[in-house]
Amino acid sequence: MTEPHEVLGVPEDATPDGAKRVRRALAQIFHPNRFADASDAVKVEAGRRMQELAWAYQEIRHSGDLWFWEAPDWTNEMRGELTTSLLDAGIPHRWDAGTLTVLLRYEEQVDELLDELFIG
Repeated sequence: MTEPHEVLGVPEDATPDGAKRVRRALAQIFHPNRFADASDAVKVEAGRRMQELAWAYQEIRHSGDLWFWEAPDWTNEMRGELTTSLLDAGIPHRWDAGTLTVLLRYEEQVDELLDELFIG
């Protein structure tokens, strides 16, 4: 599992402001608009990297405000469907094995997405 401090390349005792400065600098490098003429694979990777940066910063900023959802028996297709919906909704998230991590403030939106995709 990648730690948020490793993603941003900051020390574990970095302040949220320090992490924010680093995230902004890295976002200028990996922003998808910089890759408008690149291949689809490069665009996807830039988008993935931006999501990872957003997740890492949010986790450092709100380290006590996380919501975990266990989904150990999910197929890759199911995870992919939810991931696409989360990205479309602009919800920073992280999958680690069978556990989805999102900020607590997105819990209700994620519940709604889960209902729409798999119950509804």
